[in-house]
Amino acid sequence: MPATRLKNASLVTPEGVVRADMVLRDNRIVLPDDSAACDQEIDLAGKYVVPGFVDNHFHGFNLFEFTLGRYDPATETFDASEAAYRQGFDMLQQRLCRYGVTAFYVGSWAAPFETLDRCFGYLVDHLARSSGTISGARLRGAFLEGSFLNPRLCGAMNPEYVLEHSRESFDRIQSRGTIRLANVVPDYGRRSCDLIEYLTGKGIVVGAGHVDATRAQWADAIKAGLKYAVHFTNGPTGGSTKVFDGGGSIEAVLSFD
Repeated sequence: MPATRLKNASLVTPEGVVRADMVLRDNRIVLPDDSAACDQEIDLAGKYVVPGFVDNHFHGFNLFEFTLGRYDPATETFDASEAAYRQGFDMLQQRLCRYGVTAFYVGSWAAPFETLDRCFGYLVDHLARSSGTISGARLRGAFLEGSFLNPRLCGAMNPEYVLEHSRESFDRIQSRGTIRLANVVPDYGRRSCDLIEYLTGKGIVVGAGHVDATRAQWADAIKAGLKYAVHFTNGPTGGSTKVFDGGGSIEAVLSFD
């Protein structure tokens, strides 16, 4: 890759936005500019350079969907073959980086165990095949979204496939360590908190969406390890205009750090 100097850009850094030059050399960013000669210069006056985006909630793109496979509009069916998944994962890594996404997690819907086992199995194979390589956006693992939500707030998902909130339910999913993020609603009190503690102990970051918990239930879940709200207000999120138990999920998210 030729050394390239990006001039006059507004660089978004942890310390704030600064006007500066930066260099791309040997597949690395050199900042601040090392003033060494470059093969080419690009003037970015009036433009921003930002860190790569990490998409932590992503189901599919360009007719490929993680849980079901590649969609065929002509037949209105999904191809769930190994070849379809292999091509789909490769396509996502190559295409998403064009939009500034440098890393992403694929999300699962509420689905039968056999469907989850299949898509996670293909993900295991892909991550093993691509280990140690750098090509496009990095696929970091999976986001288990649909299995442990509130079935009354399932949105487009099938409530029949929402699982009981338990360690045993999670262990039945043959994900083999690919789940890095999980959605677990606090709605079921101690059962929810026990599952949150269990997943947190496995190094899984737990959030909550499709949720109708009270603020008090959110507080208990946060103590158990809950870290974030999933698509807050963009999707089924319970709320309350009453003060009982501190309000509902909207009040909880707005009142906790």
